[in-house]
Amino acid sequence: MSEAVHAQFHGNQDAFGRCTAQLADMRGVPGWQRIVERALIASLVGAVTTGWHQGWQPAEMVRQVGRQFGARHARLATDAVAAEIRSYSSVS
Repeated sequence: MSEAVHAQFHGNQDAFGRCTAQLADMRGVPGWQRIVERALIASLVGAVTTGWHQGWQPAEMVRQVGRQFGARHARLATDAVAAEIRSYSSVS
């Protein structure tokens, strides 16, 4: 999975295609799809955390993702920001 994310980030579509084909071919492994989903979500939320530590504001992150990758990715970024916010305890 990390190789697929790395390939996508660096625009290597051939490597990305190979990696995702390998991941898709794991359907015989019990629970594999859920494992992949959790790992990808954790990676996305981790990227949000890293961005915040580097000074990015949530709205800036979502706008930048939207500009670079489109509306669908912006919605994913919004969900990742919301997940990160939920991880903090509420202040009374």
